[in-house]
This record gives sequence, C-alpha cells and structure tokens, in this order.
Amino acid sequence: MLIANGVKCLGKFKSQRLAYAYVGKMKRLVGLVLIGVFLFGCIISPPITTPTPTESITPPPTQTATPALTPTPAPVPYCGDGVIDTGEQCERGRECPPGMSCTINCTCQTLQVYTPTPAPTPTQAPTLSACGRIDTPNNYTLSSDLNSSGNCIIFGPGANDSTLNCNGHTINGPNIYDPTGPSYYLTFMTGTGILLDGVTGVTIENCSITNFLYGISLTRTRNSTIRNDLVSSNKYGIFTSSSILNIITGSTATGNWAGVYMWDASVNAVLDTTALSNIYDIYCGGESPGNSFDRVTCVTNYACGPSLCSCPPTGC
Repeated sequence: MLIANGVKCLGKFKSQRLAYAYVGKMKRLVGLVLIGVFLFGCIISPPITTPTPTESITPPPTQTATPALTPTPAPVPYCGDGVIDTGEQCERGRECPPGMSCTINCTCQTLQVYTPTPAPTPTQAPTLSACGRIDTPNNYTLSSDLNSSGNCIIFGPGANDSTLNCNGHTINGPNIYDPTGPSYYLTFMTGTGILLDGVTGVTIENCSITNFLYGISLTRTRNSTIRNDLVSSNKYGIFTSSSILNIITGSTATGNWAGVYMWDASVNAVLDTTALSNIYDIYCGGESPGNSFDRVTCVTNYACGPSLCSCPPTGC
C-alpha cells in the first residue's frame, strides 16, 4: 500500500525518471525501516524459550524433637542390695564368720540353734482312792470303791468346772436303809455320798451311791450335771436345794424314800431318768418353779399323791 501511494504521488513530478528514482529511494528507505524495526524488536523482546516441565518436590518430613532424657539418680544404698555399705557387716550372710548369721539389719550375730520344745507328756487325771474335800478344779477319777461313815466326797467353791468319773465304783454310806421299816428310822440317817456345795460347772458321772441320807446333793449349785449315776437305798437319791440350771440325765434312782427331791430349786432339768421302786419318784417342795422333766420313767413307786408322784409331778 505504501508503494501504491507512493506511485500516486509521483505523478506530481515532471519527470518519470525522477519518479522511479524516488520510488527506488523509498523502497530502500522502507526496507531500512523494516530492518530497523526488526532489529529493535529483537533487542527489546526476550528470547522465546520452550518451558521445561517442572518436577513436584516433596518437602522433607517434619522431625519431632526428642526430649532430653533426665539422668537416673544413683540408687540409694540399702540392706539387702548385695553390697556391704557403710554401717553394714554383711550381705546375704556370706561375709559373717563361721557360727554367725546375717540378720535382717545386715549385722552378724551368733547363729541360734533351734531346739524343738518337746511335746508335753499327757498327764493322767488325778485319781481318788479315799474320801475327802476337793477345792481345786480338775478331772478326777475314782480308783476303787469307798466306804464312808459321814460325808465322803465334797466339792467346794474352788473346784468349779471339775469332773468326777467314778468308773462304775460304789461309794457306800454308814446306814442300812429299810424302806419297809418305821418312818422315824429315816430321821437318823446321816452323811452324803457326793456333795456339791456352792459350785458351778461340776459333772458327776458313772457313780453308784448307796446308804446315805443324801446320795448326791446339790446345794447352792448351778450349771452342773449329774450323768449316768445310780442312787439307791438313800433317803434322798438326788437332792437339789437352792440350786438352779442343773441337769440330771441318764440316771436311775431306785429303792430310795425320794428318787429325786427338789427343795427351793428352780429351772433344773430331769432327762432320760428312771425312778424305780421308790416311796416317791420325784418330790418337789418349797418354791421350785420352772423345772422340766422329759422322758422320765416312773415304775412301782409306793406313795402317790396329787403333787408328789405324778410323773412328772405337778408343781415342779
């Protein structure tokens, strides 16, 4: 377009030659201008580079700082740590001289030789071979039959919780009892076969008592037991007076004026006992409430009154 416009302008000139000369100059000028523009663009334009694909860079993992370790304090010496420390004589006994042992305090001491205590020799129950008074608690046995002109065996208050086992032996009194004789004869009978006088917890067992005023007598006695005994030919076979909480069990009263006699005696028990051929089987007098009778057998008793010989008796 520039050339065409240039040609149009040349018509103004008189000489066509001059016009062509002018055109040629213009061509050269335009070429120079284009070359200058091209060079200028090369100078000011940055070089075109082909982009290089970028690589993804993974950041390094975050590292947690390790806490500083607290130094462990040195162990405190103690007895039993295997090291003989200041103030110790031994550890585990290996450092003590012969004949000595290491104590729990890490000191040496003379070795104690254990001598076992021999088992106690069983003591035989003391035996009775004569009448007498007992004021010491123990388990006694009767070694033979005894004859007495008065009171034979007496348990005093110091003999609480004692036992007398007669082993079937007989204690014979000074009287000859005749249940068919005159009644005044009974007044003169004397002596007591076994007397429990003011005691607690005494047991009389396996005894045979005969020909006394009182075969077995419990006076001011409590929590005692008459067991498996035979009382015969006495005025009172088993006599209880001012006594409480005693038990008569498994016994036999035969041929007595009264098999079991209770006078001012309360809350006693007669169990599994036989009253045989007595004048009165069980006699209750004075104030004797609260006594009990269980499995008591009464056979051929001679005198029977409304409060004297029912079995168990009324009023006891």
